[in-house]
Amino acid sequence: MNLKTLSAFIVLAEVLHFGRAAQQCGMSQPAMSRLLSELETELGVKLLNRTSRDVSLTNAGKGFLDSARKAVAYADMAIRAAKAGAVDGIDALTVGMVIGTAQPSVGKLIAKFKRAHPETRVSLHQLDERSVGAALANGEVDVAIAWDVSIPSGLYRQHLGTVPMSVLVQSGHELEKKEPVSLSDLAGYPIILPDRDRSPSFTTPIGDTPPKQALNLSLRSTFQPCLTPWQWSLAALAWAMPQLCPV
Repeated sequence: MNLKTLSAFIVLAEVLHFGRAAQQCGMSQPAMSRLLSELETELGVKLLNRTSRDVSLTNAGKGFLDSARKAVAYADMAIRAAKAGAVDGIDALTVGMVIGTAQPSVGKLIAKFKRAHPETRVSLHQLDERSVGAALANGEVDVAIAWDVSIPSGLYRQHLGTVPMSVLVQSGHELEKKEPVSLSDLAGYPIILPDRDRSPSFTTPIGDTPPKQALNLSLRSTFQPCLTPWQWSLAALAWAMPQLCPV
């Protein structure tokens, strides 16, 4: 049993779906099934009830989930404490970033760290929102900058701030001169958003906005977002660009 196994079980126990859990952990569904089977064999108890229709936690699974979360959290804090105590000796730091987090404020944090530790080489790595937990667990990245809703429970997190969102419209559109634009203003308009599977946080708030009523947003199509060299420069150099129609 290791931290990767515990982290994968936590994800599976939270989403209760082998396919989605495997995707978030960056593995195949058969690999996720084998991981659970090996874990149950090692513990000598059944953690999940699995049928053709649903997946649910057993009583043993519920108890183990709580302990697994604590173990992963404690291990994460121990690793962070060790790195903090030896930060002058770190020669490289890999920062994982999900779509939308390449913000000037992030660039300022990176610049501040570089000034304090010029010997450390900082590299940026693009992540899908669903792979944040797996990337941290397997050491692909040292730290990750992500939206709150995409950070798995059990991980240490530090709130960095809020980011205004923008809506782009064609010239002459009736919302062109409206500022700010609320989500309710967008009701009924066809909208293009990032792909739900890779960037769920861009669509999750839509149906969970006060007063807790789903808005009538018409999703016309989605796209596969990526961080361009320009955006990497934006994050690294903390350049700012004006925004259009902030929400």
